[in-house]
Amino acid sequence: MFGSLSFCGKRVATFGSNVGSIRLISTTVTNFNTTTQQPRESRERKFSKMKSRSQWAQKDLSDTSSQEDLIDNLGKISETTATKVEPPIYISPSLHRNFRMGDTYTPFDFSMNRFDMEHKIKASKKLVDPFATSGINPKYLYLMPELLSKYLTSTGQILPRSATGCSAANQVKLAKAVETARCLGLLSTKHRHARYLPVRNL
Repeated sequence: MFGSLSFCGKRVATFGSNVGSIRLISTTVTNFNTTTQQPRESRERKFSKMKSRSQWAQKDLSDTSSQEDLIDNLGKISETTATKVEPPIYISPSLHRNFRMGDTYTPFDFSMNRFDMEHKIKASKKLVDPFATSGINPKYLYLMPELLSKYLTSTGQILPRSATGCSAANQVKLAKAVETARCLGLLSTKHRHARYLPVRNL
């Protein structure tokens, strides 16, 4: 009678009735669950070589010279702003507002529109009324379209007081004289007198 003995799926021995002895074939069992473990010292060496995020960032910043200059400049700027006091902002004297005791003011007095208005008034004061100095009444100049054309634009519009320098009364008289000349057909409503029109040389 022959037979075999199996252990963990392995046939380890055979025996027979005529021989009466047991022969050992294999007694080793492979362990599939065991993993190869590295020594602890080698693992610690590998972890020591690894760097943190801050170390990698410092390395990247140190690689480029432009980034180094930028960091240095930012540091210097922050130091100077922290230690030094900035000088006061310079404001032009023309923008200063002077008020007397008891004067009332509004926010409009501090606006740029108010500044422009005062600037135009000061510029108009420098002009001299030509009719006041000569003693001529502009109301009776409707028969002189060439003279009236000096106070008109190229499109026939009457110049403002800031350009003519006339007083309020003389400006109204000048406008009436221009209107009378146009009604008589002596002056065009679209342009100045023919003497002031551009000439084309053929």
